[in-house]
Amino acid sequence: MNCELRITLKSDMCSASGDGFSLSIDTDVSYDSHGLPVIPSRRIKGCMLESAKYIGAQNIGGIFGVSGTSRGSLRIGNAVPEGYASLCTEAENSGKNAQQILALFTSVKASTAIEDDTAKNESLRFMRAVNHYSPFDGSEMVFTAPIEIEEQYFDELSRICRAVRNIGYKRTRGFGAVRCGLVRSEQSCVSNVSGKITDDEATYEFRYSVRNESALMLPGSNSSETADYISGTSIMGFFANQYLKNHSDDSDFEEMFLRHGVIFSNLYITSPEGTAALPAPAAIAKDKTQSAEHGTVYENLLTVGENHVRILKPLKSGYFATGKEVKVQTETVYHHSTGDDSTLYTQTCICPGQVFSGTVTGKGKYLRNIAEALSGGVVTVGRSKTAQYAECSVLYAELRPLELKQISVSGGERTAAVFCSDALFTDDCGSYTTDFAEVCCQLGIKNADTDKSFMKYKTIMGYMSAGNYKKPHIRAIAAGSTICFTAESVCTLPEYAYFGAKTGEGFGMVRFVKAGELMKLGECGFASGKVNAETDGRLTELLKKNDTTEEMRSSAIDYALSNRSALVGLSSSFVGRVLLMIRQAGAFNDLIKRIDSVKTEAKKKKAHDIAMTAEKYKYNEDWREYLETVFLLGKYFLRTADRKEEE
Repeated sequence: MNCELRITLKSDMCSASGDGFSLSIDTDVSYDSHGLPVIPSRRIKGCMLESAKYIGAQNIGGIFGVSGTSRGSLRIGNAVPEGYASLCTEAENSGKNAQQILALFTSVKASTAIEDDTAKNESLRFMRAVNHYSPFDGSEMVFTAPIEIEEQYFDELSRICRAVRNIGYKRTRGFGAVRCGLVRSEQSCVSNVSGKITDDEATYEFRYSVRNESALMLPGSNSSETADYISGTSIMGFFANQYLKNHSDDSDFEEMFLRHGVIFSNLYITSPEGTAALPAPAAIAKDKTQSAEHGTVYENLLTVGENHVRILKPLKSGYFATGKEVKVQTETVYHHSTGDDSTLYTQTCICPGQVFSGTVTGKGKYLRNIAEALSGGVVTVGRSKTAQYAECSVLYAELRPLELKQISVSGGERTAAVFCSDALFTDDCGSYTTDFAEVCCQLGIKNADTDKSFMKYKTIMGYMSAGNYKKPHIRAIAAGSTICFTAESVCTLPEYAYFGAKTGEGFGMVRFVKAGELMKLGECGFASGKVNAETDGRLTELLKKNDTTEEMRSSAIDYALSNRSALVGLSSSFVGRVLLMIRQAGAFNDLIKRIDSVKTEAKKKKAHDIAMTAEKYKYNEDWREYLETVFLLGKYFLRTADRKEEE
């Protein structure tokens, strides 16, 4: 069942990110790319587990899982401010950077270590914290986090949430006091799957795009670095888990997920124009003889002449879509493990807000179950998918009959087979092989041009969480490998096909393309990821007010600097008297009356002239801060002048 965790701040809070900001902040808060503060779900889950042990909860294993043996039923997302979607849209359209947005919600706190009842030398530290009260209406800040839990554990989890009283850094020093509550929420269908299945036995293609709303940590070459695509294996695992929530492991389950009756392709990064990129073919190269000011120039090595004098560097990694590279943005996340082996460590993960696209292919009766699994509009994949990572929202989903497109090739025409995913091939003995001749044989390729073929290899590995064991390492053909060959006669080739083993998990996807059209590779027609939520204007109004305040402060400083002599002409005691008038005056006109009551004509005139420069701010109450700034600077100028006279 779907629930919502509501976290109300009862004090300032620092959900520390483990990072700092420049030289001014030693401990920074966690925030997203827009500058909106967030509470990482891993932090929340840890506090909930701690509270569960404290109150003696009975089903800790069922809710949170047992390390190394079983996964709990709890899945929790990052906690974000109320109205988060609206705030994101307004922040993106505001033109402000993340630090400017973050400054609205946070403040910087200073602290020192104490030694012998005095501040310890060189112990001054600065920490940024989320303010207790909202900048919009002055009420207590509220964060919300999505939670998924089995119905049987709801009451106990609700009790655990109420027991969470503190979150974040320095929670034993007055920071991070919170009130938590768990409420039921209605599951809304976020994704509308277009298209219908009219024939259960016909083959259909399910095209879809997802945007990661949180960071993604996908199985990669090691435990601290993520892969830069969502593998078909991960996608198959997600759909299998969703299927078992509503069905048993029946014959359909075996056919779909164990016998590869359904093919789950990898999900690759999608460009802002809605073109799904493919792993960069190794036959495409960068022209290194071009200067940077002319931009990157790409060359098709299958068609380039032998006598060229340029320096061409083949693409070894990355993604390519219709003539240009598409890069996956990553970031480094800091974590702190607790317990006896307490340590600080980092993980590289995929930044939120990027779009990935792919397909699922199979019979209509099977894809009907796939579409059903997306009724919630959310896909969770990768490591730590029960907390912090893995939450993706479905942007686009379409069911349509599979169209097996073909390309016509003339005799003697040069053609290429491009591996759009890693591929696993077996020999006659059943062993995995990467032998070039054997691979060409299984692809049905004759007359392969070894000089124009570009092969890459990698080792496929993995881990079975259900059985708690590592998968065997397998040598494979890496995505991006390109085999060039010449057709013996006129023929037709499929635009794409799957070859080798484990095709149901996205392995072995090969595209056939004419050599001269290699640069056109890319899947068009997916979602672009540009989604604007309905806004309530709160952030826009606050930013506008903040800009007005900053302009007022700058104006006050400029006036004080340009009229320094007039301010120095006043006595320190009179400046202090005027400052008291400013603070005690009920309104701007009341201040003018107080100044006009001064008996010394010269001082009255100077103070009156200075006060009237704030008249343009009298309707929005900024006049008080404006005049305080001017006269405080005047007080500083007077002290500086007195010191010079003493010297």
